[in-house]
Amino acid sequence: MTDVAYDWDDYGSDFRDSPVYAAQEATIKSFLRELPDDAFANVLEVGPGFGRITKIIVDAYGSLIENYRAVDVSPKALEAAQAYAGRTFSDVRVAAVQDADEMLNWPKSSLVIAIEVLLHVPPGDVFSAIVNLLDATAPDGWLITCDWTVDLGSTPIRRDNHRHDYPKLLHAAGAREITSSQLGLQTIYRSRP
Repeated sequence: MTDVAYDWDDYGSDFRDSPVYAAQEATIKSFLRELPDDAFANVLEVGPGFGRITKIIVDAYGSLIENYRAVDVSPKALEAAQAYAGRTFSDVRVAAVQDADEMLNWPKSSLVIAIEVLLHVPPGDVFSAIVNLLDATAPDGWLITCDWTVDLGSTPIRRDNHRHDYPKLLHAAGAREITSSQLGLQTIYRSRP
């Protein structure tokens, strides 16, 4: 698999310095605070990027975490996430979210989190990606996703990003207890399998 061509230091600083992402992080933290402590025992993060959300979870819930697994299409992203969060993942896989074998071979996770991941999945693959996320979640576990839900137009930077009807897809995949919070151009979803 070809690694994604990012300068991880610049990419990370773009997010760290953005008020948009500060608001997103505040909402994600709020969603996480509403979960019971046992939700953090076995975490699977899909697409950790440079580790922005990894660090939030590890800093707040590190003592509760027994296993923290990660899947990303980029080996460099996985290395960057571990370095930035100061935590070594229990298991690491290089794969796309629609590749079921990579996630489903692990034990079910009490928390599966995928922030700005599904927008990179083409329309023909997004349903199977959501099914895989739900299948990777323990029956009493939680799935948290966040993606762009407002049309950003067809600018070159957005041509490979996709908007999906997440509520419809989550329902069709069998998710229950779906709650959401719109945050500007994005929506954060919390659901259960």
